[in-house]
This record gives sequence, structure tokens and C-alpha cells, in this order.
Amino acid sequence: MKKLIDVYFNTTGRMGRLDFLIYSIPFAIFETIVFSLAYFVSPFFLLLLLLELYPGMAVIIKRFHDMKISALGAVGVALLTVFILFVLYLNPESIFWLCLFDLYIIVLLYWMYIVKGTKGANKYGPNPIKKEEKKQNKKVPAKKVLKTQLKEKKLVKNSKNKKK
Repeated sequence: MKKLIDVYFNTTGRMGRLDFLIYSIPFAIFETIVFSLAYFVSPFFLLLLLLELYPGMAVIIKRFHDMKISALGAVGVALLTVFILFVLYLNPESIFWLCLFDLYIIVLLYWMYIVKGTKGANKYGPNPIKKEEKKQNKKVPAKKVLKTQLKEKKLVKNSKNKKK
């Protein structure tokens, strides 16, 4: 539960592509429900939109941080999204704005799923993908490993000899 709260309400750190995919699926489902209800219960449409705005932005901001883009980029995305949704709310019969919104969301999500994050740590935090860190740690030469093992054995022998 703590991880979910951290994911949806904390805007610091980075989020990789797989985590972004996993955590953005609930929002896709929620938005589908919101848009379905908008035609029946339209005064609550904006309220539901505002309720999901911050958690959705937290996920997008972390994904942007992984791509080395500041939170201002996510704010720009949010403002454009809210503008299109507001125009759509005022003109629910407008096919143009509905198609534009769908195209915008598809392009935005595709871009966020495809673009790789920066390798290694950046100013927003460590790399969220642990594989690269493991690869960097495994590149220890065999000679160093043998030397440290021999030193450890000598220290153990020396401590046993001192005890006698």
C-alpha cells in the first residue's frame, strides 16, 4: 500500500517504461469510466477529472524525470489535456475535438512507452532499472576477486594463529 501511495502521490524520483505501463493502466480504466459517465452525470465530470489529475501527474512527472525532462513538461501536457477536455465538455457533439483528444493521448502514451530513460543516475535520481547497476557491479576483474579472497584467508589464518 505504501508503494502505491508513493507512486501516485510522490513526484520525486524516476519511473521506467514498464512501471509506467503498469501504473498507467488503472488510469486508462478510470478515464474510460469517467468518459462513459460524463454523458449521464455531466456536472460530476469535472470533479472526477480533478480527482485524478494529481495522481496521474505524479506518474507522468516521474516518467518525464526518467527521460531527463523537468516537471514543467508534465505541466504543459496537463494544461493541453485540460484545455482539450474543457472544449470537449463544452461541445460534446464535436467529433473533431474527440478525435483530436484520442490522437493526442495515443501519441503521448506511445512516446512515453517507447522512449528510453537516461542511462545511469540523473539529477532526478538513480536509474529505476536495476539491470544496468548489476552489470556495472559484475565487471570486477577476476584477479581482484582472487586477491581479496587470498587476503581474507590470510587474515583468518593469522587470527587463528594469534588465538593459539
